[in-house]
Amino acid sequence: MKGADCGTTAEVQALFSKAEVLDGHRVRFEISGGDYRLVASFKFKNRLVFVESIGTHAE
Repeated sequence: MKGADCGTTAEVQALFSKAEVLDGHRVRFEISGGDYRLVASFKFKNRLVFVESIGTHAE
């Protein structure tokens, strides 16, 4: 996301079409064809992203 200027989860989802918004500040990303998932929490006001979890699809 280097260089991206997102202010909402909807804008993140527009950049990453396979991303799924979980709530007002968390987004799940599919990685490696859906074999893995990354859940990230966004603090848009501070321009921060926290990786909450990385796991396999089964987890």
